[in-house]
Amino acid sequence: MGLMKSLHVVSYGRGLLSWLCQSICLGWSEDFNAVLDMSEVSGASGDIRVAMHEFNDCITQTGLISLPMQGERFSWHNCSTDGRSLWKRLDRMFVNDAWLERWPNLFYTCLTPRTSDHSPLVLKGDSQDVQVSMFRFDNYLALSPGFLASVHNIWQHPVIGTPMYSVTRKLKALKPVFRKLRRKKGDLAMNVKLAAGFLEIAQKLLQADRHNSLLLQLENCCRLVYLKATQLEHVMLRQRAKLQWLKGGDQCSKVFFRRVATRRANKRLFQISDSDGLVQTDPNIISSVFVSYFQDLLGGDRAERAIDLHYLRPWARHILTEEEAYALIRPVTVDDVKTAMFDIEEDKAPGPDGFSSGFYKAAWPIVGEEISKAIMDFFTTGRLKTSECYLISKILVGRFREILDLLISPSQNAFVPGRLISDNVLLAQELFSGYNQCRLPPRCALKVDLRKAYDTVEWDFLFATLRLFGFPAVFIRWIEECVTSAHYSVVVNGGVHGFFAGARGLRQGDPMSPYLFVLVMEVLQMILQQFIDQDGQFLYHWRCTELKLFQLSFADDLLLLCKADVQSVSLFRRGLDLFASLSGLHTNPEEPIDYPRRLGTTGFIA
Repeated sequence: MGLMKSLHVVSYGRGLLSWLCQSICLGWSEDFNAVLDMSEVSGASGDIRVAMHEFNDCITQTGLISLPMQGERFSWHNCSTDGRSLWKRLDRMFVNDAWLERWPNLFYTCLTPRTSDHSPLVLKGDSQDVQVSMFRFDNYLALSPGFLASVHNIWQHPVIGTPMYSVTRKLKALKPVFRKLRRKKGDLAMNVKLAAGFLEIAQKLLQADRHNSLLLQLENCCRLVYLKATQLEHVMLRQRAKLQWLKGGDQCSKVFFRRVATRRANKRLFQISDSDGLVQTDPNIISSVFVSYFQDLLGGDRAERAIDLHYLRPWARHILTEEEAYALIRPVTVDDVKTAMFDIEEDKAPGPDGFSSGFYKAAWPIVGEEISKAIMDFFTTGRLKTSECYLISKILVGRFREILDLLISPSQNAFVPGRLISDNVLLAQELFSGYNQCRLPPRCALKVDLRKAYDTVEWDFLFATLRLFGFPAVFIRWIEECVTSAHYSVVVNGGVHGFFAGARGLRQGDPMSPYLFVLVMEVLQMILQQFIDQDGQFLYHWRCTELKLFQLSFADDLLLLCKADVQSVSLFRRGLDLFASLSGLHTNPEEPIDYPRRLGTTGFIA
């Protein structure tokens, strides 16, 4: 605590610590008497925000990295036995970049405190073997002089088969080429240091003989080499850090290094609780636990069900006309494919083939024609390779966006072009204003959280939803190919484990998934509207009768609104149960599903 206190009081303390962190291989553990986040406090505490902000600023400025922690969540307890019990995470271990490069797999365990108010921390090393990771294309390789030549050498060889098969085989042949090119580039950080050293020597020599033409050329050459090295490092760090908000003009800075180092330090798993509540530390068992969990969630046997939702059409906001349906299945052109490809951020995570959009954009003069043929072949034949599924989804999304506003009710604003989810937030704030005032009419608001929303959507229900809204059969078949072709592997500590086919759910990260989910949630709106119209006894929330507003949607979170009476709330329960039985989307029992609501003059009930 003494050193930490001096950093807060003495003006040069942080500068001294920053110099130490950059100059030596540093590891630091102690009771800092401050937390980094409010989640690290449990119990009634005074105002700690100032100390928390100072602590965060100190860690940011010094460039320290918090090691991963296992064991107990809180490291300090005030030992109170009454209602003033307070728990905090005050003890932790920090390291700097030099330490992390030398010992990359360290973590610490927080033990039980026994007779002390502080828990002891034990530093441990991870002895897991480094596993062979899946191929991922590094965007900086596209800046290499021989990049296009390497692509052309592979791409010029004909492959017998469908256009999609040809593209897949050629991409597979390129992987060893780029692995070799990556090894040839070496350590980019070391290259920058060497280039900076040579540039410094050249500039010092030039200062001693400022008119020497050979030294002028040498200094210029060293400067170009240094700029090239920093450019490659910048591209690599940007991709590793996944900082989408940084622009091309931003240079390599400690923001990059801090983000990359933090991701690297915290991405490893050292223990996990299995389904029986047992803590597993063996690397192989940890991997199998993850595979089993996701296989149960996403895989398993798919029991096809015949679901017909056409009876809900009277409550649909809009059914696609023939002209609107035909526009969805118009022919895909080369320009459509190129536009979709160049709309993908270069630093987005690559697809199953390991190639990012940065590769396709850089090599488009060579690969563009064949990629376009492969994509257009899918829209003609329906044959799909999962490596190009993301690009196909981007094209379909462009067509979804044209008609989504027609189909979705005003209560849903997320992902609908021309709408803002913040509108629902502002509307909810207006409706909740004065909820504790007895003079206002009794009303009820239920917050509903859907469990594993994207992962549990039943495919048969999804396709029935598309038929309900009048999507053409060809368009539904395209979506079905993209959705049902999902296969999964689980990456644990850099290693790829398991391989199983999906049986339900929407792919996380697929650009089409949010739009499909919005359509699925529109069915809930229609079911509830049907129940309200047929029941005849539903009472609307205060100030919602004229709008006939009973639901506000926030993607996978819902806010259901009604008057505070049992009949209206029971109607919501029946609607949610029916929707769950059809769609597979169940409410989360671990989340609260109701806000305090006033029943007449009886006050609040939980």
